[in-house]
Amino acid sequence: MISRPPRHATGVTVGALAAIGALLTGCQSGNPLTPTDSIAPTEIPAFTITDLIVGTGDPTANGDFLTLEFTLWLYDDTQPDNKGQQIQTTVGNPTTYVLGSGLAIVGFEQGLVGMRTGGERRLIVPPALAFGAFGSGAVPPNASVVFDVRLVRLDPVPPLTITDLVVGAGAEATTGATVSVEYVGWLWEPTQTDAKGVEFDASAGTPIVFVLGDGLVIPGWDQGLVGMRVGGERRLIIPPELAYGTAGSGPIPPHSTLVFDVELVGVE
Repeated sequence: MISRPPRHATGVTVGALAAIGALLTGCQSGNPLTPTDSIAPTEIPAFTITDLIVGTGDPTANGDFLTLEFTLWLYDDTQPDNKGQQIQTTVGNPTTYVLGSGLAIVGFEQGLVGMRTGGERRLIVPPALAFGAFGSGAVPPNASVVFDVRLVRLDPVPPLTITDLVVGAGAEATTGATVSVEYVGWLWEPTQTDAKGVEFDASAGTPIVFVLGDGLVIPGWDQGLVGMRVGGERRLIIPPELAYGTAGSGPIPPHSTLVFDVELVGVE
């Protein structure tokens, strides 16, 4: 089990971590339409993935940071391409999403795996992988849906990245030493300045103290803080496997890469 460095959660809600989360699990933003009484198909379609354009570069995988455009329709087997009432579109206003974060409906997450940059894909998603028996917003209960998705940009999961912002002059942090640190943590968002997305935690003037290398914090901290000196400041970009992995923790979704700015206050 991955341990915890940050223990001072800021109260950021998961819904605030990605705009697409509210959109695909709640269909609330930018949705002026009201469902009609005649859109339910007579048969439930199979989950279908169709590549309209095969992109280039590496395929997507869990943890990748995706910039994409999509349009969502209710499924209607009497219409061309099975596209009924349009529910929402982000065309011209791309949104971002961490694949595997669990903030979108299951069919959307499964349907994005393996896409390549510049690719376009059509997803037909049955209710069990969409909004289920309850529906959501303009999506009625037990409705199948259709997505057309274009992958604009793919930022793959980075390796553990260590950058010294200020080199300290005091005692060195070594494995087995008791260290005291101040920190701020953000979700990794490579389209933003310094790749800092939503801030999820901060020590806020109360340093945390732990034995470096004892597994009391996430592995990215145990590895990334070695060699710092008191007074130093370091930026860590930590991939999911060295952070909170496939489970996530509190406001940190599954498969999240994290950014920390850390100041070493003391070494004993």
